[in-house]
Order: sequence, then C-alpha cells, then structure tokens
Amino acid sequence: MSCDSQERLPATETRKGLRFLLAHAAFFGTWYTVGMPANPFIAGYALNVLGMTPENAGLIGTSMYASAIFQFLSFALTNRIRDRKRFVLLVWSGEMVFLGLALLLPFLLGTGNSLAWAAFFALLFVSGTCLNLIQPIFGSWLSAIIPSRIRGRYLGTRQLLITGMQTVGIYLGTQVVDRWPQWQGFAVVFLAGCLTGLTALWMLSHVPMPRVSQDSRFRLADLRGAFRPGPFRRYLVYSATLFAGFSLACGYYAPFFLSEIGLSFRQVGWYRIGHNVLMLLVLRPGGRLVDRLGARPVVILMTLIYMVFFALFPLFSAQRYWLIVVAWAGVGIADGLFWVALTSTLYHSLPTGPERTGYLALAQGMALIYMGVGPFIVRGYLGLAKGIEFDLLGAHFEPFRLMFFACSVLMLGAAVAATQVENTRDVRFGPAAMAMLRALPFRLLPRLWQLDDSE
Repeated sequence: MSCDSQERLPATETRKGLRFLLAHAAFFGTWYTVGMPANPFIAGYALNVLGMTPENAGLIGTSMYASAIFQFLSFALTNRIRDRKRFVLLVWSGEMVFLGLALLLPFLLGTGNSLAWAAFFALLFVSGTCLNLIQPIFGSWLSAIIPSRIRGRYLGTRQLLITGMQTVGIYLGTQVVDRWPQWQGFAVVFLAGCLTGLTALWMLSHVPMPRVSQDSRFRLADLRGAFRPGPFRRYLVYSATLFAGFSLACGYYAPFFLSEIGLSFRQVGWYRIGHNVLMLLVLRPGGRLVDRLGARPVVILMTLIYMVFFALFPLFSAQRYWLIVVAWAGVGIADGLFWVALTSTLYHSLPTGPERTGYLALAQGMALIYMGVGPFIVRGYLGLAKGIEFDLLGAHFEPFRLMFFACSVLMLGAAVAATQVENTRDVRFGPAAMAMLRALPFRLLPRLWQLDDSE
C-alpha cells in the first residue's frame, strides 16, 4: 500500500528526494561498517583492546538492540515535535558521537575490568537509543517518499549502494586492524566510520519530508488495530519466528569465528567480502523479482537459505575455511533478498493513514527487542552447556555449534509462517516458482523481470 496521492510530494521534489536518499545510502553503508551491531570491529575492539571474554562480547548486540524499547516510547516525544526532520538529523548524529566516545575508555577506566566493560555497553546502549528514537519517523519518511510501483527496484538499488560501500569499508578496515590489532588500528576505523556517518546525515538533510510523515500522530490505542486479523498481523507472526533465530545467532558470529574457530581479522574480512559481493549481485535482480512476482515467494526462498546456513555450523572449522566462505557467500544471497523482499512486505502491510509510523515502530521495535533478549538467553545457555561436546556423522557439536543448529530449526518454522504473509502482487506461486527455475541466476534475471513501460 502507498500513501494517498494528495499526501505525496510534487514530482520534482520526489525525484530530488530519491537522488539524495541514494547518496545518503552510499555514505551510510560506509558508516555501517562499524555501526551495525554484529560486526567484527566492535567485537574485536572489545576482545583485543578492552580484554572482554568471548561470552560477554556476545552481549554487545544486546546493548545496542535493547534500546529498541525507545521505539515505542518515542511517540511521547515525537508527537510534540514540530520540526521532525531536524529532530531526526540531530538525534541520529548521537549514534556516531557516542560510539566514538568508546575510544576514550582505555585511558579513563583501563582495560580487562568489569567497569570498562560496563561503560562500553552503556555507550553502545545510548548510541542505539539515538537510532531507535528516530527510526519510526525515518521509516515513515522513507516509505512515504518511494512510489510503490518502483519500490522493489529502488530499495534494491539503495541497498546495493549500502552494501557496496560497506564492502569497501570492511576490506579497508580489516586490513588496518589486522596490521595494527590494538587501540590505534581500531581508532582509525571507528573515526573514519563516524565521519562518513555524519556525511550521510548531511545528505539526508537535503531530502524533503512528506506531510504524512511530518503530521502523523500516534496513540497507544492505535496499536489495537495492529493485532486484528489482516496483512500486518500476518507479517508480525512471520517476523517473530524469523527474528527468534536471528536473535540467538547474530550477537555471537564474531566471538564464534574469532575465538572458537580461531580465524584472523583478515580471514573474517574475506568471508564478509564474499558475502557482500553475492549480496550486491542479487539486490537488483531481487528488486525486479519483487516488483514482478511479489515479495512472498522471494521471502520463502530467503528463509530456506537461512535454514541451510545455520545447519552448516557444526561442519565449520579452521581447516574448512573454504566451507565458511561458501556458506557466507550463500547467505549473502539471502541477505540481499531480505532487504528488498522483507522491506517491501512490511511497507505493503502498513495502513495508509498517519498511524503508519506507529505500525512501523511496532514491527521494527519487536524485531529489535528480540535481538536484544536473544544474547542474554545464549549467555545463560553457554554457562549451563559448558562441557558438552560430541561428534555425529562427521559434524562436531559443542555449545556454540548446537546453538547455531537450533537456529536452523527455528528458520524452518519461519519458512512455514512465510507462506501466510500477503503477497505484494497478485501472482500465483506455482507459475512464479517455475519461472524462477527457468531463469539463469544473475545473468538473465534483470532482463527477464524488467517491467514493461506501460506498468
């Protein structure tokens, strides 16, 4: 669904906004190299510089995701703010500033002690709070400015820029910290990321905000409609099952591969680059698939790839580094589909009125709260499961690998829930699946699914 025509910007303003949103995406992708919760730089800084244990380093995601509760509480503040665009720009800049302040902790509090770790978690929490306070408004802003007829392709192009620049950032950043794995190396990466993040906000300042995002008002009573039978509730059910698996796994990627497997930062960087290259290749074809077939068949395929990915963790080892690279390249396809298909599904399920901002906050906030709670569950599980270790059918199982394998089972449940979400286009899944099988991956997909000019 899209906003009513009278709520849209003039065509010239829309084109201007779409161009600057792409520029914002490019710089934001570079910032996201260090700004995303599950990344090797924040975890590496905690492990190498602050002396944090791998079990506690997995709680980094909790510090950043737990602040999602402010997505629900933000309406008490944003309902009273007139200039929401300025509010977004000022508060979002705090995400970069507070992460940059983490570089001062070794000088102020030392390393290898719980006080420094607690201060690090607190700074990550405040940084995440700045993001979550503005996320409902920004989501409404983005969804309102993109015309529905090009949504899949535009989101694919935008994510392509984010991922491309993130890939460059990961390559350069891992080279730096692999050569200087102490404070100096991480300081260069953190400060470069923060500067590009602030540049991204300068680009965003040139994007006009539609009236539906400026004037939206949300009351908690409006949330009752979100749980009534309909497309949005079916989306919430699928999202809950999907993020149940992600919440357990994502916070422990870096500790698992750096400490449990024993990979170097350079090796982590190479499999992340392979992941991002495949993600880049699939974004534009994925966007065209969503525009042509609808999002649901793409969401189902994406979820099944995640299921296979987590099932491979018991086979991972330093000697099978090639398998790690192949698996991460494969999940790069799923992540590319995630950004175009799942985002399109969410936007399609939203109401067209001013309550859309609140619905966005509910959908995004629930997912992030899952991501915040999951690492606490895993931390308790790792303490209880210590000492469990066995081999089965050539696979090695210990607490970390058992946890990741359990995520594969959760993804199977998510795949079932995906069959119930409302498709963004009226297309039968059978013919769509056959058409996808007939298409050669990547080379023919952009041409095969190109929309006619009449559409």
